[in-house]
Amino acid sequence: RCGAAGYIVAAICSPLVFVGFASDFCERHDCVLRFGGGMIIVATLASIGTAVLFCMVSTDEPYKDGNYALPVAATNVDDPLPGSVHITQDILPDGTKKTITTTINADGSRTIEETMQAPLTLPTTTS
Repeated sequence: RCGAAGYIVAAICSPLVFVGFASDFCERHDCVLRFGGGMIIVATLASIGTAVLFCMVSTDEPYKDGNYALPVAATNVDDPLPGSVHITQDILPDGTKKTITTTINADGSRTIEETMQAPLTLPTTTS
């Protein structure tokens, strides 16, 4: 719910720029509303819309139906269904990424594929 409050503050603060149009400065220099002023209006409306959507989607209960704000890890299944795939990734101390993909076949057997991806190294240049 704190995220929605931030969008509301942005929606209140961004149009404060228009206070300058009522000042003596604009009376002396003939200020006009141009592209930037229009973008402030669009940003204000976008902030209000985002705050409303944030309140509609987010809840304080992570396990409530329909709350997709927090990812929830699936529990381990002792007897997974055929066709399901389980992927495990580990980063080794040297930076290598180790991926183990386990596929449950239709007959109940498992196909295990292990891949290793070396860390990306950038070429060095000497002058």
